[in-house]
Amino acid sequence: MGATRNNQSRAVTKEKILQLIQNLLEQGENAFPSERELAVRTGGSRGVIRGILEELEQEDRLRQTPNGRIIHPQANLIPVLFAAVGRNMVENRSWAKLWFTLSRLAPRYGIKPELVLVGWPREKAYPAIRQIQESRAKYLIVTCHDFFQSLQFDFDSKFTIFTDEDALRQHDHVISLDNREAGRLAARTLYEAGYRNPTLVTENFSFLYFPYEQRAKGFLEECRNLGIPREEKDIFTIPLYRGISEKEIIERVFAVGEQIAKAKCFDSLFYITDERVPLLCDTLMEFGIRLPEDMEIISLNATGSRMNYRFPFTTLSVATEGIATRILEEISRMEREKTTDLKPIRIPPFIHTQETVYQKKGSYRCI
Repeated sequence: MGATRNNQSRAVTKEKILQLIQNLLEQGENAFPSERELAVRTGGSRGVIRGILEELEQEDRLRQTPNGRIIHPQANLIPVLFAAVGRNMVENRSWAKLWFTLSRLAPRYGIKPELVLVGWPREKAYPAIRQIQESRAKYLIVTCHDFFQSLQFDFDSKFTIFTDEDALRQHDHVISLDNREAGRLAARTLYEAGYRNPTLVTENFSFLYFPYEQRAKGFLEECRNLGIPREEKDIFTIPLYRGISEKEIIERVFAVGEQIAKAKCFDSLFYITDERVPLLCDTLMEFGIRLPEDMEIISLNATGSRMNYRFPFTTLSVATEGIATRILEEISRMEREKTTDLKPIRIPPFIHTQETVYQKKGSYRCI
């Protein structure tokens, strides 16, 4: 009973049927072939196929109708967990945007994502960790690998995909923005617009954050390639250590803005992250720098939408759509090929085609 013709095992026959279900779902079909057609398509015996179909009906993955069996789409979706620290989803909008994009695109790939918000501080995180461990989902997407690591989370309990390039220090399964290319693109964009004396503003934490380091390296490398090498005096670092107060952050950004304004030599500026761009720009203008007449600003845009500032300036996308799409493609591929082979994938950024605009009193508007 366990064998089929051509010595094909029951397990192989079932795997072919399950793959057929996924293929039909991806094509938007829910009508399922008859036992006779399945025998031809899979190479399995009708007796074995009948038993497999009865199992799938009991699991509600297939349903009987007067016109034959149909696929129950929801029961056949691949369950995937998306874990993020709740605080980060508010403070770091790129993770929230990634979740929204992923959940919008997932049905096309036969994937059912579930959001798991992890509490903060550590003692509030354990209920969510238990939820992850008890879930039948095989795949886990993690945005905050360092926090999970501090909880001594067993990443081997799920096939974990990391969305922050910083995770490459310990893990291989990373699908993230190509941060080095982001820095290169910023330098090329300023150069092509005619700017020849850019400054770089970066941020430094109590630990070395790999994505920021890569953006800075890419920017400085490309500046050298373009014949405008930057020296130490052309680079400004804002120290932002853990536990720093909001008042201290403002003071440190203000101090860097003052130094840049008083140097009176820079025609453009690349800030490697967008969170404090408005504060820095306000500081520059307080010290007499007219923006954008005296200085062009370029930064990353965490949400992939129009950023909030008083004048048009250039932004790089963090490639949220590309990252979400590639994650879904890779999960679908690994399910189809029955493999766990996933090498690091870096998604290139691009320049926003629409201007980034801010209205001091009002809401976003399109240009």
